[in-house]
This record gives sequence, C-alpha cells and structure tokens, in this order.
Amino acid sequence: MPKGKPLSEETKKKISEALKKNGNRQETGRSAAAQAYLREFVTKRVEYDELKAKRQALRDKKKALGKKKATKKERDELRKEIKELTGKMKEKRQIMKTIKANARAEKRMRTASANAKKAAIRAKRYEGLLSKLQSSLGDITNPDRKKRMRDRINRAKAGLARTRAKEQEYKNAAAGKEKRRKTAFDFCDYSRPVLLADGVFRLPRPLTFQEKRINWQGLNDAYDDIQGELETALTDETSEETERAVKAIQRKLDAGDIAGIAALTIILSGRIRLIVATALRRAFGIGKDTAAREFGIGTPATSTRASQIMRADAENIANIYASSIEQSAKSSVVSGIAAGASVAGIVGAARNSIQDTASRVIMNTSGTVIGQHVNRGRASVMFDNIARIVSFQRSEVLDSKTCPMCLSLDERVVGPSDPVAHMDIVHTHCRGLWVPVFASDETKPEIKGIPKSIIGNFDSIDGRPVVNSFKQLKKPVNDVSSKAAKEIRKRLEKAKK
Repeated sequence: MPKGKPLSEETKKKISEALKKNGNRQETGRSAAAQAYLREFVTKRVEYDELKAKRQALRDKKKALGKKKATKKERDELRKEIKELTGKMKEKRQIMKTIKANARAEKRMRTASANAKKAAIRAKRYEGLLSKLQSSLGDITNPDRKKRMRDRINRAKAGLARTRAKEQEYKNAAAGKEKRRKTAFDFCDYSRPVLLADGVFRLPRPLTFQEKRINWQGLNDAYDDIQGELETALTDETSEETERAVKAIQRKLDAGDIAGIAALTIILSGRIRLIVATALRRAFGIGKDTAAREFGIGTPATSTRASQIMRADAENIANIYASSIEQSAKSSVVSGIAAGASVAGIVGAARNSIQDTASRVIMNTSGTVIGQHVNRGRASVMFDNIARIVSFQRSEVLDSKTCPMCLSLDERVVGPSDPVAHMDIVHTHCRGLWVPVFASDETKPEIKGIPKSIIGNFDSIDGRPVVNSFKQLKKPVNDVSSKAAKEIRKRLEKAKK
C-alpha cells in the first residue's frame, strides 16, 4: 500500500468477505480459533494502517505549513495530534503482537495435544511388538537367533521408553508446562550430557558456527521415532503374513503338492510399499523442515520429481523385501522336502527362515532409508537456495559406533559445485549430513575438499558417491576426528569398569 494512503472501502470489503468465506484458500485447514485470531489481527492491522495514513497526512500538512510560516499554536496542535496518533499506533502494535503470541501459544498446545495422542498410539504398538517378541524368545534354541531376538527386544524397549518420554513431554506442552528443549546434539562439548546406548559423556569436538543453527536433539529424536515406527510396522505386517504363508505351506505339503509351493506368495508387497512410502515421506519432510529453519524460510512443498523418486524407492524396497523373504522360505521348504524331513519340521524351518530374513532386511532397510531421505529433504531446500551458500560442511555423529570413513569425512568442507555435496549417507545406519555455510556467516571454514585418499575409496556415479559402495578405511584420515574417537573409546572403557 502506498505510504500515507488509507485502505479504500472496496479493499476493506474484499478483506471482510475473504475472511467470512469458509471456502477461501487462506483459511483452508485453519481451526475456528485460528480463523478468529486471523480476523482480529487483520482488523487491528487495518486500524493501524488507517492511523498511520492519518499521521502521515498530518506530517505532510505540518511540513507544508512550515513553509508558509504557520503560527506556533497551529504547529503545537499538529504536534499534539501526531503524538496522539503515534501513541494509538503503539497500542495497536502491542495488541497485534499479543494476538500473534496467543495464536502461536494455542497452536503449540493444540499440536502438542495431537502429538501426545500419536505418541500414545506408538507406545501401544511398541507394547504389542514387545509382547510378540518376548513370547517368541522362549521357542528359540539357536544361540545366534536368540541373540538377534534379544537385540530386537532391547531396541523395542528403548523405543517404548523414548516414546513414553515424548508422550509426557507433549502432555506437558499441551498443559502449558513446556520446558525449554535441548538444542544441541550428543557429539560436542557445547551440548549437555546426553544419554546414549553405550554411556553418558561429553565429546571433545565443539559445534562449529554453522552447526549451532541446527536442532540436533530434535533431529536425533525424529530419526529414532521414524526408524522405530518403520521397524514396528514392518514387523507387525510380516508377522501376520508369516502365519498366512505357513498355513498355506502346510496345506500344500499335506496334499503333496510340491509344484504348488513354488507358486505361493509369501509376502504381499503392496502393504509393505505403503508402510515404507509413509516412512520416506516423513523422513523427507523432517529434512526439509530442519533445512528451512536454518535458512529462516517456510518449509517448501515437495517437488513432483522428489515424490516420484520416493514412490520408486518404496516400490523397489517392497519388491526386494518380499522377494528376499519368499526366496529364503521356499529354499528352506525345498531343502526340507529333499532331505525327507517331516511336515512339522519343514513348516517350523520355513517360519524361522521368514523371521530371520525379515529381521535382517528390516534392520538394513530402516537403517538406510531414513537417513537417506532426511538428507534428500535437506538437499531439496539447500540446492533451491544455492545462491546463499558458499560451501558445505560434513557433520557426523561422533561416538563409539562411528566408522573410520565417517570419522575421516567429519568437518570436511566442499564447494557448492563439488559433486560430493550430493552424497546423502555413506552406509546403512549412517548419521552424517551436510551443513550449509552461508555467504552472510561471520565465520566461514576454508574449502579444502575431500582428499583422494578418502574419496578414492568410493564407487561413484558422475562423481557422486554411492551408498554402501566403498572400501572401508583401516584408520581415520582426519586427525581431529581420530582424536575424538580415541577419547570416546577411552571414556566408554572407563565407564564400563
């Protein structure tokens, strides 16, 4: 709106009609309370703009009168009116500020309440999964299988505890008792001590200037939540399909229909695809959200290209998942028939084969796709705003599980045109990502790239490293990270004693 020009009656009418119209795009998806806040805010904003226009008109009049040598009384009256209008404008600004604060607070509480309900549902899923796993543990005699089952039980217990803690946190926020969230991750001196799976300690490397922009703790929680939910959903779906498949195998064996076993469908890939696709979308969204906050912009919409890639990934993962289990089960059945085993023995072996293969594939899938798509979501925002970026810094979680390759990549800085900047994760269960260095940053690390002694160990496509396709280093190349790893292991050994 031009300076000093009040809103016309036609403009006011259009704003009023737009706010009253329920189908208006501006209000789509807003609650009744949010719409009420919006109406109140717009009303105050219109009043503020009218006051501002009047004040500008008086200032212009005062300036014009000054040239004609107006009397002191006239100038004093104008000053008084301008001062009164300025005071009213200040009041309107304060009211608008309060409206915005109240709207944000109500939105936070409403969102927290919804998140608490979701967390309660996830907790029930974890409890159901724990019950299934613990009931299966007693039937397992193979030591390796028993160890893998105990590992899954421990992960499920950790997921349940984490989900219950999140549920309580959301309930507190919904009740207006929200505590200040931690904003640093568990791999630097800058952060508070964080409980890890293998100990509680502070790590030696401080956060860089750029890393301080990221909510590492929130990102870590999101990783854990999505990964835990994906594993739970895949396990539940596979358990149901396993029982159906085992009964079908037994019927074929009882009927002596060996040829019919080859035609059996063990796992329905359609359901698996839907579960995986949901996890990929959530991970991609988390990546976009974190990157958008670093840029200080709103979260952009997901492009058609990115959506198509996610659908293709979900389809491919589901097919691999289903075919791996199917091949393993059928191979077990055929081997049992050839060996002259009993029907009960063959069915039991088929069930064990399905469970073992599913457990392995689920761990590999959840440990790969979440990190991959969080990174891809971040990349979609960063490369759309590449004009603001001068370089990228690699940031890895530094603990006792960090591999020599990731330790070597940590803190490396590459230019925005370097193909390596398009790398998402290095390997399954990788927790690395790229952090943008802005042209406006006060402190900028030097761009040294990644030495050939490191990057030469990767298989690549057009210079871009391929996930899980590299030769592992025997020792870290990065001196700083090597010292960090040494310190971590030293503290963990001390904590065990």
